Amino acid sequence: MPSTKRSIRLQTLDKCFRNTGRRYYIQDLIHACREAIEKYTGNRDGAGRTTIYKDIKFMMSEVGYAAPIEIGKNGRDSYYFYSDRNFTINNSTLSENEAMEFREAIETLNRFKGLPQFEWMESISTRLEASIQIGAKVNQVIEFDQNQLANGSQFIKPLYHAILYNQVISVTYQSFTDTKPNVKLLHPYYLKQYNHRWYILGLYPGSKKITRSALDRIVSIEVEDKNFIPVDIDFKNYFKNMIGVSNDDEGQPENVLIRVYKIVWGWVRTKPLHHSQQVFRETETFVDIKLHLIINYELESTILQFGEKVEVIQPSRLRAKILERIRESEKNYKNF
Repeated sequence: MPSTKRSIRLQTLDKCFRNTGRRYYIQDLIHACREAIEKYTGNRDGAGRTTIYKDIKFMMSEVGYAAPIEIGKNGRDSYYFYSDRNFTINNSTLSENEAMEFREAIETLNRFKGLPQFEWMESISTRLEASIQIGAKVNQVIEFDQNQLANGSQFIKPLYHAILYNQVISVTYQSFTDTKPNVKLLHPYYLKQYNHRWYILGLYPGSKKITRSALDRIVSIEVEDKNFIPVDIDFKNYFKNMIGVSNDDEGQPENVLIRVYKIVWGWVRTKPLHHSQQVFRETETFVDIKLHLIINYELESTILQFGEKVEVIQPSRLRAKILERIRESEKNYKNF
């Protein structure tokens, strides 16, 4: 438990030192660390004044993270911050001691494998093991599906911080159809990955509609000194009734009936198109499935990827849209 509390303190201090929105004096740091320890361990012990000073000294040392911690003065009181606001201890290479702590944490996680409520842990622990190379050949026998060539990943951290600290940002953005970049203010709320691309959801000043922007089309971002506009949106529920990230018309979920021919039914059965998927009817040659979701571009693309092996039955406007896209695609092959 002592090493666990230390990890909690270091992560908490790192978060405080990165926060450009306020000053953290020693009592603030002690309070933040005690709050974090209580949240994760159930008690507030392990974050006294002497301990925090030792943690700061360790973070600043070469043995630790060589963290650029500066001490500012406000009268007789001192506050602490990173001189490099892009620095974080999470970008540092793991020390042998940290790697050992990581291994212990993974071993603890592995005890929960197999329990229904911890199914997600299988992938997480495997990724962690691969990242710190537990086992001599682990990186030679496993590969995760990631798009290393996708642009925009450098903006994930600053956007995450902007959301965390309620910061307004100016985004220089150039869509694939724009001839030059545009600069807009954005109140950021949520980061989401879909189909190996990252998107930032937020609100433009003067708009009442949540907008999404792909990170691979962002040129630059800057934090602005402006009042942040909060929203009361549960984004997990926001995306619950759709595939992907598109809801341009703020549509409502509706019933969709799709015929899946038996040749691909195994793929659709074992990897449902949407969590609402239910079998409506089954015959020797096809299975009709019913979905309840918002009709958007990503749904169309998901259907089209199966080609002639699936068919939209209802609603008629979705059926017509799929047919229209098939006919437009057919034109490209007329002169073949």
